[in-house]
Amino acid sequence: MTARTRTDILLLAGFCAFLYFYGLGQFGLIGADEPRYAQVAREMMERGDWVTPTLGDRPWLEKPPLYYWEAGLVYRAIGVSDVAARIPSALDATLLVIAVYLFFRKFRGGMAVDAALITASCAGMIGYARAASTDMPLAAAFCMGMLAWWAWRESGKRKYLLTFYALMALGMLAKGPVAPFLAGL
Repeated sequence: MTARTRTDILLLAGFCAFLYFYGLGQFGLIGADEPRYAQVAREMMERGDWVTPTLGDRPWLEKPPLYYWEAGLVYRAIGVSDVAARIPSALDATLLVIAVYLFFRKFRGGMAVDAALITASCAGMIGYARAASTDMPLAAAFCMGMLAWWAWRESGKRKYLLTFYALMALGMLAKGPVAPFLAGL
């Protein structure tokens, strides 16, 4: 690993840590959705039923399960809390920033850090990365999928096309048919 790569990694890690993780527990879950999604994930984790989301022990089929799975895994790792409910979105945002960095490093040399920092500092990214909701898992899966599609168009390598399809499937698990619909447009 070169000194430049180490510097890039430290810079992006610092940016993501500050923008997405710092102060996640400063205030409780807000609005109608954050507490509801956190509770659904908690019930899913406690019951050990990772297929059917429930709210108040009744099936809750409003959203697909990706966020609930992520939050349930975080709950198992560090316990149930408001911070734990928000960590999945922060992790998804961080993964998207890393994907942007890696894509631009491979296909558009010289601007990888700029592209990743611009992505990381967008107001929408910061807002959704700090919320317990299905929006950041969808945005991350969709954007990384579109980067994979672009990589396939540039290189012709099938692995990128397969990655695109896998990420569109994750997008479906995040918020329904939104990701494939947008990709089709």
